[in-house]
Amino acid sequence: MEDIQFEQLYSEVEIYFSNQCKSTQSLCKLLVQNKANSPYAPSLLVNPIAVYSLNQTNGIGQKNNQWHSENGKNLAITFAISIQKHWNLIELNKMLTLSVLHTIQKFSHLPISIKWPNDIFALDEKLSGILFEIQNINNQKVAFFGVGININQTDFPQNLVSATSLFQINQIETNIHSVLMSLIENVHVHLQKLNTQFEIHANFQKYLWKLNEIITLRIADGEGFKLEKFKLIDVDFEGRIMLENDNGDQLKFHHGQAFIDL
Repeated sequence: MEDIQFEQLYSEVEIYFSNQCKSTQSLCKLLVQNKANSPYAPSLLVNPIAVYSLNQTNGIGQKNNQWHSENGKNLAITFAISIQKHWNLIELNKMLTLSVLHTIQKFSHLPISIKWPNDIFALDEKLSGILFEIQNINNQKVAFFGVGININQTDFPQNLVSATSLFQINQIETNIHSVLMSLIENVHVHLQKLNTQFEIHANFQKYLWKLNEIITLRIADGEGFKLEKFKLIDVDFEGRIMLENDNGDQLKFHHGQAFIDL
């Protein structure tokens, strides 16, 4: 396994650090699998686990796109969370996405929003990417929640025309460790809210990027995509984007069936 070391327990989250890794998502999965196979582990996940690195060399985002990150400038982190039987997975995904948004709000001078399904935008530029996966390990469902946050990077590849960072927003460097600890604390706090009557849907909707505006959607059409314009009106309780066409008809698409075109 790639180099990894336990750092501390903070906000009931076990924190592990890797000086360099290909992907925190892959490394976290491997760590959990090793824990599951250990005869000394009392259970698969006593606490949530967080694996982070400041040098992720082959990070993967949504649709298997590569997540570009400059060494030492950004935060890459993956949480492994044991899923409780009464949890709704869509609500879990929304709640964890809100934990990232609320973390970034603390460090940004610009309004922050959620671009469906769960990217974080500052105005019209991508500041953070999120990857949410579920795996069954030893008959237990585990959520792997990967987050990449652009913090102090100033140069991005030319093909990433919509990328930005906290440095570009604030024009000063941000302490990466402060962002890390704030995110871990927010994940802990938001997980507790899953057991309450917290209005997840309303809070997620409040921060939706382009809510009640006209967007261009790429819709799966055979082997390709077709482009159509709709008014974005919500994301429903199944995680589907809800849209309205010129005739006032409402349509819904799951992620994978359609993508917002920038």
